Amino acid sequence: MEQNYNGTVGTVKISDDVIATIAGVAAGEVKGVAGMSAKAPAEINIKGIIGGKKNTGRGIRVTVDGGNVSIEAYIVLKFGVKIQDVATAVQEAVKNSVEEMTGYTVTNVSVYVQGVNLNEEPAEPTV
Repeated sequence: MEQNYNGTVGTVKISDDVIATIAGVAAGEVKGVAGMSAKAPAEINIKGIIGGKKNTGRGIRVTVDGGNVSIEAYIVLKFGVKIQDVATAVQEAVKNSVEEMTGYTVTNVSVYVQGVNLNEEPAEPTV
């Protein structure tokens, strides 16, 4: 669903995919996050695979109601991190990025830890 802003010279539309991309990038940049997890097999982005484009909205579900946004983030963590600390940092990063870039109010960011990546070097402990 797209949200519209009526500006002085026209309408501005922000799609849910744009919000998901913003949230996905913000979550992925948090120290301790190994990557995003697909919520379901249907989320595999065939167009992105064929076109070679990275699906930065992967692992994000967005619900927009007026100017309020609710976000679900499905993440995979690096081995050795404090899960609660990283999840809280993801919530804050996603909320701040989406609010700053869209002007919407983020009412909820739910984080679902879907796995732990054992293939990487252990992460530095989070404080």
